[in-house]
Amino acid sequence: MDIVLTDKAKELGIKPPKQGTVHSAGFDLQACIDKPIHIFANEIVKIPTGIKVWQPNDNQIGRAHV
Repeated sequence: MDIVLTDKAKELGIKPPKQGTVHSAGFDLQACIDKPIHIFANEIVKIPTGIKVWQPNDNQIGRAHV
């Protein structure tokens, strides 16, 4: 699986996802935003991550929620 940063993410200096520790179950993401977003109680908001995920081989099984 390849993870690529979008042009906007590169402009904002966003770093690729990484595991915080060796034993982390997931990856840490940064928000790809150029101004603060206010989220209120019970509100659902999409936050862009600035990453694209590509799976080059159909024989691989995986799931990415981005």
